[in-house]
Amino acid sequence: MMKKIVHAFIICLFSGMIITACGKSKEIKYCESTSLFGASLPEACELLGIDVDSENYSEKMMGGRNFKIYTPEELYTINGYKTSVDLYFLQLQAPDGQEMGLAIIRFSFEDLISLDEFADYLEEHYTLQNKYGGKSEIGWQGEYYFDLNKSDKFVKVYTELFDFKPLAPIWILQLNQVKGNHTELMLLCEEAAIYRYIDSFN
Repeated sequence: MMKKIVHAFIICLFSGMIITACGKSKEIKYCESTSLFGASLPEACELLGIDVDSENYSEKMMGGRNFKIYTPEELYTINGYKTSVDLYFLQLQAPDGQEMGLAIIRFSFEDLISLDEFADYLEEHYTLQNKYGGKSEIGWQGEYYFDLNKSDKFVKVYTELFDFKPLAPIWILQLNQVKGNHTELMLLCEEAAIYRYIDSFN
């Protein structure tokens, strides 16, 4: 009888460990802004700790471009908030023929979060670019890419790539309340890709 009790206890303990492990979410830590705003697919995957299955994605037109969308099965947390992730990516060809991989990471939080609290959290790592609408939307620019000395060259590169001049301010990260029931964070990396690429552009 004692053996059966011990055996049942071990099974329950092991099952609990499996359930706990399966339900555990990955914490996304804000490290170097070059990693957070990585414009290439490998850098985005490194940030999320995933490998993209090239055959397991959907497609969606966004901003006149056909993005591939990959949704990891993992759940994540940012500053303690649980969130799911969609990774949008595409390849663009620069004027000199080089390929540039662009990525957008969309975090969809399970619940509403305090924008003021989250803004304070982001402000530890990023320079506030603009804020409006009673803090219902917050735009941020990664410090690494905010270099006014390159602004003229940036406009030239952006215009040649996309056939129109960039609008100001250039949003890199947006935090929005969506439909009043959850919060969404988007890292928009097209501009980041161009900032990184700009040094080798003639």
